[in-house]
Amino acid sequence: MISKEDTKLLKGIAITMVIVEHLGQVFHINVLNPLGPIGVCLFLFISGYGLSCSYEKNGRARYFSKRVMKVYIPYLVSIGLFAGWSFFIGNVLTVGDIFNYAILVDLPQGSFWYLRLLFYWYIVFFFLTFIFENKKLLLFALCVLTIAITIYSGFNRLYIWQFASFPAGVIVSKHRSIMRKFSKNIRGGALLFIASLIMVILKKTAYVESHELGVVDTLLQIGITWCISLFIFCTIGYLKKLKIVERIVLMIGSISYELYLAHVLPLDWLKQQITINNLVVYGLVVLLNTVVLYVVNCLIQFVEKSVMRN
Repeated sequence: MISKEDTKLLKGIAITMVIVEHLGQVFHINVLNPLGPIGVCLFLFISGYGLSCSYEKNGRARYFSKRVMKVYIPYLVSIGLFAGWSFFIGNVLTVGDIFNYAILVDLPQGSFWYLRLLFYWYIVFFFLTFIFENKKLLLFALCVLTIAITIYSGFNRLYIWQFASFPAGVIVSKHRSIMRKFSKNIRGGALLFIASLIMVILKKTAYVESHELGVVDTLLQIGITWCISLFIFCTIGYLKKLKIVERIVLMIGSISYELYLAHVLPLDWLKQQITINNLVVYGLVVLLNTVVLYVVNCLIQFVEKSVMRN
């Protein structure tokens, strides 16, 4: 069983990895590139696990309204913030641009591909639960449809890297004893960490780098992503013993979605010209966006509680 505290810790680790990887792109630090896929893997796994547990508890009651309230409305607010930012830097968005961003036909920034994939899974999971009540058939259908989504994306490498992340969360939610075994398996965690280091070294060899995004490179990236993700699950209990670190990670995890939305909006602008002044402006914009989105999230929670009482 993954507790709410564990979920926040995992989200805090995940968003930290994603932000560090994105800043690595800005400063051309390629060694940080594997961190982003690992963070996304954790997010999708947690989403699959949480959605499945929520469905077991509440069924289809308010299924889409919860997703709209917690995920889609903050995204729409971020589009408004992005429109304001674009106006500020002299790149005025058209009504058509904003509409296409709102329905995810186009993306305001490349990193929002994650949200598009997440919404795919929300819709797929909802309709699969209508069709398959048998647990084994449901899990089999999830595995088939993850291939279908990958094909539909045009074999986008980002989707390929994450083809199993969400289904794995659903599968583990049906076999929760797996998590109890993993959470205390420090020896297994050490082996996973060593395996990931070996794969990182292989990924940096001349052959693999000269065939970037080829089959070997892709398999190594998937291997690194899952080995490190599982290593994090193995060692999460030890993080709790570092009380100061735990509190910081919990705080970050509690605003992980806000940070995700906030930090990517001005990222392309920062990539164009890296200066001290631009870094300061970027930091202030991210901070402002995060505060606005946090306030929106608090209002959403208030509305949601009011609806539940009625």
